[in-house]
Amino acid sequence: MIDAKGAFGVTRIGFILVSFLALTACKSSEDKAEAYVQSAIELSSRGEVRGAILDLKNAIRLDEHNVAARKLYAQLLFETGEISRAYREYKYVSEAQPNDLDAVRAMAGIAFDSNDLDGAQSFLSKAQAIDDEDIGVREIAVGLAYRDAAKARDDAAMDLAAREAEAILDLNAEAVRARRVVIASLIRTGQTEEALSVIDEGLALTPEDRALHNTKLLALNELGHMEETRAHILTMISLDPDDIATQRLLMDWYLTQDRVDEAEAWLKGRIDDESANAMPRLTYLRFLSQLRSNAVMRNELRALLVMDPLPHDVAENLDLFRALLAGADYIAGDTDQAMADLERLIEGKESDAKLDQIKMQLSVMYRETGNAARARALIEEVLAHDAGQLMALKEKAQWLISDGDIDNAILVLRSALGDAPDDPELFSLLATAYERDGKRQLMSDMLARAVEASNNAPDESLRFAAVLFQKGEPRLAEKVIEQALRRASRDLRLHNSLARIHLEMRDWPRAARDIDVISQTFSSQEAQEIVADLKAQLLAQQDKSDELTTFLQERADAADSTLGAKIANIRNYLLNGNVEAARERMALVLQDAPDDPNVRLIAAMVEKDAGDPAAAQIAFKTLTQDVPDFVPAWRALAQVTQELESGEAAIEVIEAALEVSAQDRDLRLDYAGRLEQVGRIDEAIAAYDALYAQGSDDLVVANNLASLLTTHRRDTQTVERAYDIAMRLKGTSVPAFQDTFGWAAFLAGNVDEARSALETAAKALPNEALVAYHLGEVYARLGRVEEARAQFERASDLLRNGLDVDPRLRADLAKALETLAQ
Repeated sequence: MIDAKGAFGVTRIGFILVSFLALTACKSSEDKAEAYVQSAIELSSRGEVRGAILDLKNAIRLDEHNVAARKLYAQLLFETGEISRAYREYKYVSEAQPNDLDAVRAMAGIAFDSNDLDGAQSFLSKAQAIDDEDIGVREIAVGLAYRDAAKARDDAAMDLAAREAEAILDLNAEAVRARRVVIASLIRTGQTEEALSVIDEGLALTPEDRALHNTKLLALNELGHMEETRAHILTMISLDPDDIATQRLLMDWYLTQDRVDEAEAWLKGRIDDESANAMPRLTYLRFLSQLRSNAVMRNELRALLVMDPLPHDVAENLDLFRALLAGADYIAGDTDQAMADLERLIEGKESDAKLDQIKMQLSVMYRETGNAARARALIEEVLAHDAGQLMALKEKAQWLISDGDIDNAILVLRSALGDAPDDPELFSLLATAYERDGKRQLMSDMLARAVEASNNAPDESLRFAAVLFQKGEPRLAEKVIEQALRRASRDLRLHNSLARIHLEMRDWPRAARDIDVISQTFSSQEAQEIVADLKAQLLAQQDKSDELTTFLQERADAADSTLGAKIANIRNYLLNGNVEAARERMALVLQDAPDDPNVRLIAAMVEKDAGDPAAAQIAFKTLTQDVPDFVPAWRALAQVTQELESGEAAIEVIEAALEVSAQDRDLRLDYAGRLEQVGRIDEAIAAYDALYAQGSDDLVVANNLASLLTTHRRDTQTVERAYDIAMRLKGTSVPAFQDTFGWAAFLAGNVDEARSALETAAKALPNEALVAYHLGEVYARLGRVEEARAQFERASDLLRNGLDVDPRLRADLAKALETLAQ
């Protein structure tokens, strides 16, 4: 009995002791977490942020529901630039404590800064409900108000927002977003000197604010303060010596001032043979490729890598320099060898930041040479090691866009933008994603941000100006190009773009000045060809036909005349009906270059334009036999064969061409179009589908494929796919694209969206029976019977007048009118 009782007693005591210890351990875990929080507070107060972050990680590991730890953790992550992670922590805090103003305000600010305006507005509304007088809340509100007013071009609303921003700035000089509104308003109203003062006040408070530095450069450029611009770029470089983008700004400045030797000397002077830091030498070599040539950089690299001993920076980063040489070899055309060299560099090595760079370089090579699977595998390897690797995220977003997975592409890009808010390429990629998603206003907004973030770099400026021009805003396009020219005054593309904008605006005096500037600034053959083309367009637009003829004749007869000049002269003779003169001139060109395929092609075209298509057909056919891979000759032969024989005969010509040049995109597009013309619809859809899979960014292919799918197939799966394809046509300025998108939207059930697009298309295409029919169907679905009947009757009239003879359309119209009458 005693043993039994004793045994029971020990067991009971053991159970109680274990339970007590478990409770003590639980309490100890919370206590330990709190101790870590207090330690983090103390460390952060002393500026030891990394140590504080480590302590907070430990606190959260011990007590994942510790809101105070997560809130401080979010704040420190934000301060160290880890924006995406900070956002996630603030989100946790706001869900745990919905009235926590700091967390909600922070999320509104992060969304606003990354241009997620819907998210910013949503969080702002929550913050205003907590405290709408809070300075941080007010400045986000005024930032959104100014952006909305700027988008609407409402000057009064912009002025009102600017006054509110000034009031906020008076209350708190550290209100960064309010300061940006004030600066934007001052620059907009021409008060650039005043804007500079406000910028400098901001930089005194936040000397590492990249956006303010960029805005200061813009203001200095606006004022023409060139030396001050150079000095400020050097200041920016001193703040971040390894930032390539800022160094590129300095190189652009030197190039603009024709001081290439100084640019090279500055870069070379930053190299320290005794340092382990490879960045200065790598930067010098990369810019050497741009300032001189790839061959110059390649030779210097080869000489560098055989030095004995190697400079310390090279020895410590040997793989990076070998990878750079492989890149130079790739550019020089040794693609297989370059990729093999890079594969050897990464083989069997553990991932680190340097290896990630090499893998990304190799991934781009594989993508460009058609091995998408290997390219993507390398990107995933990099992201598995470093989920925030910027270049890898960009590459992944590009393939997601190419695959049509736009939502995930946008998520990837927004995540990357959280950690790199001033990266112009991210904005450009977001613009591409929004364009593919049919959100053209958001696309335009992203392009504007790309221009801003890049400090008016040429590539970003040219793309944004092109979009503005297509939207019918030539004055804004002109301003974008002019600002870019202040940064890169020797960029031929910018000068050419500005001249063409002025020509389209019919602003002939300024177009003439643009042409003179190009002629005087650039001496290359390309520049002179551009000048000649612009002069010809200017004379033609002004209806100065005699002067145009004289100009083209003089160009053709000049001692240094090019083939293009001679052909332009011949074509002008044909346009003016002077066939014999065109033939005589063509005969002279043939004498000089009888075996040149381009010359023979144009000679045959002259015969066709002169009224002898049979002779042209023989010449085209002979040319395809002599030079089988000369695609333009095959396409010209197909066209004249269709005119003389039939569409089926033309298809046979294209099929013969594809046996020689199976992957030529122009041939394949021509083939798909001709199949459609002769009514071989399933084959045409298959041909367009293959083209779309190869390059889904081609709007013509997207339009034709979506149009055929919606016209000839109506099953749910096909309609959904057609609508998805047509989304990238939404908001474009091409009426036919609007018709395709509108009809696809209608079939997918989005009637209001369809109505807007089809009304635009019908206004621009009044003689297209199919467009009228499509709009009529939309009105019928909306119950607008009289408007539907009017569109159906207009389509019927167009059919009776022979403007559209599609038998399927006749049947659809008859059925629609019958249904309407019931």
